[in-house]
Amino acid sequence: MSGTAVLLSARCPNSCARRQDCFHDRRCGREPRSWEFDAHCLATHTPDVLALSRRVRRAFTIPASDILVTKTMLGVFGCVPAFDRYFRLGFGCQTLCSGALVRIGTFYREDQAATDAHRVFTLDLDSGRNTDRRYSRAKIIDMNFFQEGFNRERSRS
Repeated sequence: MSGTAVLLSARCPNSCARRQDCFHDRRCGREPRSWEFDAHCLATHTPDVLALSRRVRRAFTIPASDILVTKTMLGVFGCVPAFDRYFRLGFGCQTLCSGALVRIGTFYREDQAATDAHRVFTLDLDSGRNTDRRYSRAKIIDMNFFQEGFNRERSRS
């Protein structure tokens, strides 16, 4: 069973219907600011983002890797890139830590105009129309460095 399947099927000890709901539910101590984190504040809110990553990690009933934790954080909150193979290769970092978050935040500040220009609207799957929500800054950075890492690995072959 995958980590996500374990997360979605497990019952939360704090009376949430599922552990996934812990991310959304005040009974589990969710900080309202969690929904406001994105690449623009990673350098200034590093301790808070790392605290969120620890809460996400604890929500799993299996040992959760940085890849699983950051993919969950990107999918649920949109606040950090997923530290998968290609992102790590493209961005040049190996672990979710304060140094990596500061570097991502600094990258965003230095490349803000280009990153923000690519924040297109998400699509409604039923209608195929744009929603009111744009891709997060972290998602744009994730896609950018995923592609960079993919290209680097491909050029080595």
